[in-house]
Amino acid sequence: MVLHTCELCNFSSRFTTNYNSHCMSIKHLRSLDKIENEKSKVDDSQMNPIEPQMNPIEPQMNPIEPQMNPIEPQKNPIEPQKNPIEPELNTHDYKCQYCKKSFSTNSHMRRHERKTCKTKLKLEDEVNKLKSENEKLKNKSTMNTTTNNIQINTYIKNDKVLNYLNSNYPEAIEMDSFIYRLKNDTSLPREMMDCFVMCYNNGGTDSFGSTLVKYLNQICKQLDINIFPLCCSDTNLRSHKEKNNVGWETVIDTTKIEEIINHIVTDIFLETGNMIHLDAKERKKICNIVKKSYGLSSLEMIENLDKSNEIYIPIE
Repeated sequence: MVLHTCELCNFSSRFTTNYNSHCMSIKHLRSLDKIENEKSKVDDSQMNPIEPQMNPIEPQMNPIEPQMNPIEPQKNPIEPQKNPIEPELNTHDYKCQYCKKSFSTNSHMRRHERKTCKTKLKLEDEVNKLKSENEKLKNKSTMNTTTNNIQINTYIKNDKVLNYLNSNYPEAIEMDSFIYRLKNDTSLPREMMDCFVMCYNNGGTDSFGSTLVKYLNQICKQLDINIFPLCCSDTNLRSHKEKNNVGWETVIDTTKIEEIINHIVTDIFLETGNMIHLDAKERKKICNIVKKSYGLSSLEMIENLDKSNEIYIPIE
């Protein structure tokens, strides 16, 4: 281990960066000024005419000159001492996990990550933004409960669909319970995260939506859930059925589906750092893909329903 020493200030350190910082410190610079002043005084005394005069014709012999000046061998203390072993000390083995910047010590890297890493601060802002969107979706779901009930009353429902769901699948898991178990009882595998990112980058929202449906089917199988708590019988995709604490009911908004999408996007961002930016139009398209995938055929109810009947008929 090389020890960098400043004999002028009686300072030593095994780190080149600490030694360089010392050389730029006020203490070291003051010591340099002091030495320089003393040296200039010695030079002035040599040039003083009161001193024994020298014959300009004769070779100038200065008795002080042969003496070794203890300051001179030090050369410039500001310059770091060169040592063939020094490159081993400058090897940067510690990298910031966010911006990949290299550091010579673990403590320097940790301090950078806690206080100054701009990439980490940006990631934290994105996470806070996603959390805020989640809260808004939850609040929107609560506020729209009464509104949805009023809007549903503006349509004449085909009771065959809801009656069939409530009669044959009364024990289906509630949508809120499914989302809770999705968040707490399962974890999105890393290979599935990479699959979502690759599908979105290569195939856009269509590929992302298809992958989402396959993943939801895997979760249902993993949690031993017979059917997904959503069924869409509206060919125009204006509404769908969801299972809640009362039973199967018609829902017009897509708050629950968007909450699932937001949860998956957030998990991918926190684990991989890849942010899938979905605007409102893309989210709506993905929600429609989910609705189409969980239609009547997914419950094998096509043969039990009159295909000529409209599910919803707007009231004039």
